[in-house]
Parts: sequence; structure tokens; C-alpha cells
Amino acid sequence: TLNSVPARPTAGEHVFQPLFKGDHPSGACTWDWGPTNALAGQLLYTENTSEGSAVYRINEGGTHPGTRLHVFSEISYQLLHDLRWLPDGSGFLYSFPDLAYEFGNIFRYDLATKRATRLTNFEGEYARAFDVSPDGAWVVFERAKRMDDDKDVDLWIMRADGSEPRLLVRGGLAPSWR
Repeated sequence: TLNSVPARPTAGEHVFQPLFKGDHPSGACTWDWGPTNALAGQLLYTENTSEGSAVYRINEGGTHPGTRLHVFSEISYQLLHDLRWLPDGSGFLYSFPDLAYEFGNIFRYDLATKRATRLTNFEGEYARAFDVSPDGAWVVFERAKRMDDDKDVDLWIMRADGSEPRLLVRGGLAPSWR
């Protein structure tokens, strides 16, 4: 269940403000707030059900399901590693393992064209958590040998179109431009 908490809650007070009215999405493991003033009250989130796995868009406090933007897998209960709006709100990036969990890559979804493009092309390695630079030009990401192990993880950087990938830091985790 996704909930929101006031920036300055009263000490000792338990606050429960669900982000969704009605039923909560199943398996909403990745989500992100809108990046611009115009999108500030909107969320991207995933739902993973027996009917497939998709990214949705909804206004905070709206009733699930929101607008389905992109089905990233027709297979039941597939999970993303990470999901981030592009800073200008034109689309989003997500990292997704293959169905056999042998590798994972980063994809870019463009809202105008409704198309997803793979930005990395790994086999036997995983692009996991990532973040997008404030100007939208760069992506920093975890490049890992195993999907769910934090050993042998390095931080890499590439242009937002997937070009010019290079090692940034050996032994890094949880990249952030913030």
C-alpha cells in the first residue's frame, strides 16, 4: 500500500493517507512523482497482475487504475527494478530483467510516440537502480553481476539515449543526482 505523509507530521501521530482511492494496485513496487509543476500531483506506478505488468499514471488521491501507459510484460507478475520520470515529463525510464532473470536492461518510454526503446544491451549482467540528471541528459545506474546481490556492483553513466556508457565508480550503490 502506497501512503503519503505530511512534510511536518505531528510528533507521535500516526498518519495514513493512501495515495489511491478504492483498491490499491497489486505489486506497485516502483513509482515516481511527477517532475514538473504541471505534473507535481501525478504519479507513475506499476501494477503486476495475472493479466500482465504495466506502468500507469494517476493523480494523487485518484482511483486505481489510472491511465495505463505501457505494458512492459504480457507475463504475469513481472517486476521492474526502477522507474523514473524524465525531468521534462516527456516520458520515463525503467529497468527490467528478462523473463528468465538472466540479465536486466534500461528502457526509455516516450509519451508522444508511445514507444519503448532499450538503452542498454546487457546479457549476463543487470542494469538495476538508476537516476536521471536534472537536465535529462545523463543516466547513472547500477551495473551488477547478479540481480539481487549487492556484491560486484559498479555505477555507470551514459547519455539519456544510451550512448557513451562508461564506468563512473567501482563498488557503488543507489545512484542519485539529488
